[in-house]
Amino acid sequence: MTPMAPTNVCGYSLNRHAPDMTSTQLNTFRQQADPPADQLVADCLARQTQRKLFDALAMPWAETQQLPAGDAVADFLRTPRRPMARHDAGALASGQQVFERYASQIMMLLGGLSLPYCYAGSPGNKALYLSDKMRHLPGKRLADTSAFVLAVCRPGAFIASAEARVQVNKTRLVHAVARYFLRLQKQWNDGWGAPINQEDMAGTNLAFSYIVLCGLARIGVQLSTADREAFLFMWQHIGYELGIDERLLASNWREAQYLERLIRQRHFKASAEGRALTRELIAYYQRVAPRSQARLVEAQMRYWLGREVSDWLGLRAYAVLDGIVQLNSAWAETKNIFVAQRSTLQHVEQQQRTLERASVNG
Repeated sequence: MTPMAPTNVCGYSLNRHAPDMTSTQLNTFRQQADPPADQLVADCLARQTQRKLFDALAMPWAETQQLPAGDAVADFLRTPRRPMARHDAGALASGQQVFERYASQIMMLLGGLSLPYCYAGSPGNKALYLSDKMRHLPGKRLADTSAFVLAVCRPGAFIASAEARVQVNKTRLVHAVARYFLRLQKQWNDGWGAPINQEDMAGTNLAFSYIVLCGLARIGVQLSTADREAFLFMWQHIGYELGIDERLLASNWREAQYLERLIRQRHFKASAEGRALTRELIAYYQRVAPRSQARLVEAQMRYWLGREVSDWLGLRAYAVLDGIVQLNSAWAETKNIFVAQRSTLQHVEQQQRTLERASVNG
């Protein structure tokens, strides 16, 4: 018997609660973004020095180290946040080791599970939809996301190298630029909250941490409780460096499960924006995948996401293709359970270079 796709990504009921965070608190966080990054972007545009900002954002991280001290953009890129209250260098290193062991599987799930999962959250998906690059260049978004994840998750990130810090601060500024211009668009409704607000950033952090762990379990990767908690801590640290309020960052599995469930209940639903973004992503995968795999892209995505989120995103059910994916997945899951399918970062980095070349064409 082949396994059926669960109703939800992690296969749980949505009716259990714990008193960690309330909807009222999240309403407040929807109005908050990243004041230091937003202020720097506003200042650059007011002084008409945005070219310097955009040039710095396009630089390889090593070149940013040559920018002169005292330059506002350079100082922002190189300056770390004060350590978070729950900082644990040992747990961070352990989380990076988990990423290194399962890098191929994690990167696969980020593209086929985490990104479309984020598209189901509305109004958060409206910021993506109203951005030309996010909507019309899914390959570029995928390549940028993969490069970011590799930079911040590899062993030694934030510890032995300044690259991760520069990458997270670049991302903060990219988000701030997007917020600045989204607020100028007539389509933006302030009732949706701030563009790329604290709640939406927290939801994305969960998609890259908790949802990936659910996906790993779904494909048969069996992690110890210690490894699972270390992976969550790594993303808690990354989220904090990205400017997310520490109160919105889950410190353990129970907190992650609760916060993901609460955000899902508040915002996940069918929307025109979510379906459009998903169609663009699927079309990109089908263009670059071998023909034999291209036909299974939608069914594989549906299998990982579960029926509920898939229906919201307009992913269609096809009995034959769904059956093929379920059989293939059952075999892969069995192999992962009984034989550890490890990968190397070198292999993932090679795939990243291929992805970056493909993204040039969208």
